[in-house]
Amino acid sequence: MPVKPSRIFKFFAIVGSVAVFVFALVLAIDNQTTLAEAWTLATTKQPERYTTLYFLNTGSLPTYSPAKQPSRITFRLINHESRDTEYTYSATLRVGNTTTPLATETVKLASEGSIDVPITFVIPEPEATGFITVQLIGRPEHLTFRSRS
Repeated sequence: MPVKPSRIFKFFAIVGSVAVFVFALVLAIDNQTTLAEAWTLATTKQPERYTTLYFLNTGSLPTYSPAKQPSRITFRLINHESRDTEYTYSATLRVGNTTTPLATETVKLASEGSIDVPITFVIPEPEATGFITVQLIGRPEHLTFRSRS
């Protein structure tokens, strides 16, 4: 007598469910997370957490900066981490093999808070290219901008 398809389907559904449960359990134990924590993470909608870092007025960034004269750019930092977050940024100017620190500061932003930070730089010699970099310390976010004198 042939086996009914519905029995085969039920069998594989049960075996598959048990396999998924065992796999989740192994992952939870392997990552030293309790099964309750794993279940909560899997079934609770978590807000997307990220940080935004960008230059303002990108159409007006000074691609030409007269030598030995100050130029100014501004970057914006926005906290979308769903909690108060402390950021340390570092801004530098690199001309040839010389890197000059422009600013380093730590700021604390509330969730959805933002700050606009002006940076002044001077390219020290004519016909030189300067690279201005803003880096969030300990994080992957960074910006780089090029200006010639």
